[in-house]
Amino acid sequence: MRELVILGGGPDAAGCYAGSSYALVSDERTYLLDCGEGAAGRMAAFGVNPLSVRAAFISHMHFDHMAGLFNFLFGVWATCRREEEVPIGIRDWASWGRLAEDALPTSLRVAVPQGAVQSLEQFLPIMYLARELWRFDFGILPIHAGHFYADDRLRVSASPNGHLSSQPANRRILARYPWLTLESYSLRVEMDGLRLAYSGDLALETPGGTDELRPVVQDADIIISEVAHVLPEPHLEMLAQTNARRIILVHIHKNLRARVEALVAQRGDSRFVCAQNGMRLSC
Repeated sequence: MRELVILGGGPDAAGCYAGSSYALVSDERTYLLDCGEGAAGRMAAFGVNPLSVRAAFISHMHFDHMAGLFNFLFGVWATCRREEEVPIGIRDWASWGRLAEDALPTSLRVAVPQGAVQSLEQFLPIMYLARELWRFDFGILPIHAGHFYADDRLRVSASPNGHLSSQPANRRILARYPWLTLESYSLRVEMDGLRLAYSGDLALETPGGTDELRPVVQDADIIISEVAHVLPEPHLEMLAQTNARRIILVHIHKNLRARVEALVAQRGDSRFVCAQNGMRLSC
């Protein structure tokens, strides 16, 4: 069985956008597209097993797309740690340290933009999640334009977009922090004949965001597209011109939601879905 679970990207209890995170679940494996704040808690709430995650792909380093990564990683590491590493005072009742070797995940990869790899490698020991502490194969990979990840089930490619470089505030700080790469990506996932396109966040310049996504989505079966940083009318028109079976609209700001929902209703195109957290879609 294969399904897409919306962990975040829909509205929270207050109607505000919840951090982006989407789980592609295929039998005993899960792959994450982004891991925004609260993603780990919503995995538990929505029945996605963190130990089934084989890779997490982070489109860019804004907090609402990656802040949940550390909670997720700590939870996986803590669940899998050795019994002797659990403090003796809580060992009798802790759920940690009880996994046999054959119950451990085989591997876990976290893919982030190239410019963030070194910083993340340095940050993990500060969080006491150093690579040497993991009981199974754990690693960090760079995302770059084109194909960057493959295993025996999944292939992922990235297309650069202008989400970070189009923001004037980011351009102003480059003189002070020249090592910033302003990398942001849209992603293409291929799995057993399924072609899924994920926009990530797009350029703020109109119509830049819509235009840069167009080649990414043209032959996709499923599209996950944000609508917070683009004009919704021409963006939905572009998406409607694709042959996608399902078009999932995410990252809709609270003050924009009524407008987007009205546009979807006017179209009468059943392929369009405004995301709700916890939604499960067969794919």
